[in-house]
This record gives sequence, structure tokens and C-alpha cells, in this order.
Amino acid sequence: MIFKAVFFFIISISVAHAGKAVVIVLETPLFLERNTKSRVLQLVRKNQEVWIHDREFGLSPLKPDYETLNDSNQFSDLKKIKYDIGEVRAGFLETMDRNGNTAYIKKSHVKLIYKDDRESLTNVNPFIEDPTDYRLQEPLPDDYPLTDPTKMRAFAQMVFGPAYRSQHNYIDPVKNSDRKFRKGLAVGYTRKAGWDQNDRFYFGGYGHFTVGETSHTFSSGDLETAREISYQISLGPTLSLDVFRRERWKLSVGGGINLNWNRHFVKLTSAAIGEEERIYEGINFTPRLFSKFHWRDFFIPNVDLVFGIDMQFSLAQEYANNAAPNFPDLWTDQVTTSDTFRTPTAGVMTYLIGFQSNY
Repeated sequence: MIFKAVFFFIISISVAHAGKAVVIVLETPLFLERNTKSRVLQLVRKNQEVWIHDREFGLSPLKPDYETLNDSNQFSDLKKIKYDIGEVRAGFLETMDRNGNTAYIKKSHVKLIYKDDRESLTNVNPFIEDPTDYRLQEPLPDDYPLTDPTKMRAFAQMVFGPAYRSQHNYIDPVKNSDRKFRKGLAVGYTRKAGWDQNDRFYFGGYGHFTVGETSHTFSSGDLETAREISYQISLGPTLSLDVFRRERWKLSVGGGINLNWNRHFVKLTSAAIGEEERIYEGINFTPRLFSKFHWRDFFIPNVDLVFGIDMQFSLAQEYANNAAPNFPDLWTDQVTTSDTFRTPTAGVMTYLIGFQSNY
């Protein structure tokens, strides 16, 4: 009982030094500090009254100072003072939450009850449209765009990664290999799935062009050097899913199946035999998986900076050249009778960085 009495006594003292204000927006929060990023203590709805600390009210600019009022025209001059509503509307007002804790409310979301001549100088509600009113008028029109079925994305990315671990069936043992980074360009276009109400699932097409180079030297035999240049043009369907999404970034994953046209140029050099370049080409399918990080609205609205990892999986394959070589001794001998270019079963990792446009 004593605790309750003390509590109500403290509250009564606080209220005795407070005025009132009425909430003029649909809903406004009470903050722990004078900062919209501070913790929200309570939500107050429209037309509810809140207690405001007395020092937030000040004096009316129309109230005359009778101690210095010597001229009868001074009071009429005071009436001409323009009341600056911006001084009242800017910032925060000190108030209390339902538990009696000090809180702060935005000045622009309440109408102070002055109980003096300032009531005629301030608008009850200065808003043409309530900035906190998220409600939609019902019934909604039949064509109201609750979801946009035509959302699309287009992207262009630079791609690079380790060269393919492939090589020709050489007649001499390889001593050293220098595999340069594979590089190229990837583009794609996707469209939001019609059944997706959350704007996360997209389906479309993907393509890339890459080139990689590998050089070999040999430990013995007639061959001195070999250079392999591999080109790949790839096309296929792709799908993506936004698994994590925030205001400034998002993470997406996806995959697809690509049809690849591979073209390999192999150039052999031998001081004893000569120099010749041959072409090996073929087609294969590779499934792919990817993960991308999007920095949303990167300097330009609706344009994301994207970087991530793409992984392709390919089965072992051999490519042959049926045309007769000019120097057969460079390509085959009594042991190596198969003039082929081989690619092993492997997963090929590709790094990517580029931009994606959302429209």
C-alpha cells in the first residue's frame, strides 16, 4: 500500500507540471530518446491524448508584458507577430509512456492543447496526407497492382576463374604447365514467376563467353612447347531465388543447365619437326549452381552491384580433329596413336562481378 501511494504521488506531481496534446496521425511511436533510431517504448493511435512536459509549451507570443506595457498600441503590435509553427513542429516533445517512464514523441505528430490565444494560430492538422497512414481504401479496384507480374531483371557480369584442367594427348611427358586465368563476359535476362507473390523467384535465360590459355613445356622428346587456347560459348535456362533480402543488400542462389560449344586451339612447337596448330571442338551439357551478393541501388536507383561464385560440373569428354595434320609426328607416334583433346570430370569455379538492372 505504501509503495502504491508513493507511486501515485510521484505520478500526480509529474502530471501537475504537464499539459496535454492530441495525436493527429494514424499512429506514432514514443521513443526512449530524442532520436527516431532509438528504442520504441509504445505506440499511440490517432485522437489519443498524451501528457506533455510543461516546459514544452512556453508562453504565447501574443501575451503582453504588463510591466513594460506603456503604449496602448503595443498590444495591437503583438497581435501582428507571426507565430512560427515550424518551431513547434520540429523535433521532439517530452512525454511519458503508460508505465510513467520518460519518453519522447515527434512534435509534428501531435497538436498541443495551449488553452490560450495560440489555439487560433495553429492548425489542428497541418497534413494534407497522413505520413503514417498505410491503410488502403476498400474495396480495392480490380486492377489494383498488389503484385507486379511484369518485373524483370537483366545483368551483365565479368567472369574469371582457374583455367580448365584439360590438355591434348601429347606424345611426350609434360614437365611444367602454366595455366592462366580464364576470363570472359556473362549476360542474362530473367522474369518474375507469375505465381510468386513475394518477388523472390525469377526464371529466364543465361549465356557466357570465356577464353582460357595454358602453356606446357616437355621434359624429353621432340616437343618443346605447347599452347592451348580454349573458347567456350554457353547458353541455357536459369532460375534464381532471393533467400535473404534487406533494404540495402540481398543474397540470391540459383542454377541452370547450359549447352556449351567448346573450341580448343592447340599449337605445338618442335625444332626438329616444325610448328603446327590444330582445332578441336565439340558440344557438351553442364549443370551450374551459383550464389550472388547484391548491393542494392548502387549509386543508381534499381541498379545493383553484384558479385558471387558460379560452379559448373562437367563429365569427362574427348574432342577429335578428323583432318590430317601437316606434321603427323607432332601429334602421334607408336605409343600415342590417338590425336585427341581431353577434358576430365570436374567442377569448375568461376568468380563474377557486374551489375544487375531491376525494372
